[in-house]
Amino acid sequence: QESIVVDKCRSWTHRPNFLMAKGCIDSNMKIIVMVRPLLEIVASFAKLYYRNGIVGQQLESELWKLLQPESDPLMRSIEGVKWTREQNNSGSFLFVNYDDLVQNPKATIQRIYDFCGWVPFEHDFENIIVKYPEDDRVYGIHGYHYVRRTIGKEETDVYNLLPPAIVKRCREISVEYGI
Repeated sequence: QESIVVDKCRSWTHRPNFLMAKGCIDSNMKIIVMVRPLLEIVASFAKLYYRNGIVGQQLESELWKLLQPESDPLMRSIEGVKWTREQNNSGSFLFVNYDDLVQNPKATIQRIYDFCGWVPFEHDFENIIVKYPEDDRVYGIHGYHYVRRTIGKEETDVYNLLPPAIVKRCREISVEYGI
């Protein structure tokens, strides 16, 4: 019954899903496409796995799974980002860089409001409360959808955290997909 629905599903950036949604939900649908360097994303997963006791060879195996073609949650998302970029910004997509969001959240959120045509309201970026938390038991990874109370970036030395072969593959994928 709401006039605005926000859904965080990464699959809306896939051509068939996008076209279906435009035809069945809203022909003026807007999609915010979050982008972040692949190495940082994989390092974030590595830290999450490590906190869940996944280390050594098992950790490396899990990281390789993330980089397999058409795998979720990572590679299908990258394919969706690539497709949306190929649309020459048809007015349906707003690309938001992760660093912009964490370094200047107020201006970035304003860009999103402007893009969507929404009336803005004041946000408290120092006291973030998750209204609808995910049940991470479904994924078997504690903290998978953890949201920090404040917006910020945890700096990570990806080269010390990730195996060299994973770093190399991330670079290859980044070139291949133009991300």
